[in-house]
Amino acid sequence: MSFADGAAAARFHSGRFGLSVALPDGKAWRIDDHGKRELWATHAPTHSSLTIYQWNETELMNRAKCETRARELGLDVEGELDVVEQQVASVPDTWDTRIVVLSELRPASKAVLGHVLAYAASIRKCIFFHFQTDARVGEETVVSSRLAVARVTILGGLTMDVFGAVPREPR
Repeated sequence: MSFADGAAAARFHSGRFGLSVALPDGKAWRIDDHGKRELWATHAPTHSSLTIYQWNETELMNRAKCETRARELGLDVEGELDVVEQQVASVPDTWDTRIVVLSELRPASKAVLGHVLAYAASIRKCIFFHFQTDARVGEETVVSSRLAVARVTILGGLTMDVFGAVPREPR
């Protein structure tokens, strides 16, 4: 199964982090927004996982400082990773974000892993984003497709709550 099979994306809102994220094949994701310090979600059909963590800092931040801080918090990926792509973007809107797409070959388990990492900064806030997926060696195009969907739909669809907006219950 692939995210590109046409399954509709569903939005998940985290009141704790004040953000919303679009998840392809939304109903198939298992989401835990309170059991760990990070928002954590898994999609069993595609062997994919998502970790998002948003935190406040006392000083003005930029993407490099947020990346350093994420590493200090133990929120990075380790292994023999190949950089597929790097770019700077404004995701979510107006945030200063470094996006890195990585691949990893694990011969012992005959698996290829793909990662989309993002380190975002806005004034005194940081976001760490990590999407990971895997498939068998030889199915690299499947992993590539999932990474593209994660980059465009999941990370690209990440939105922050509007500051000062008061949620209202419908009458």
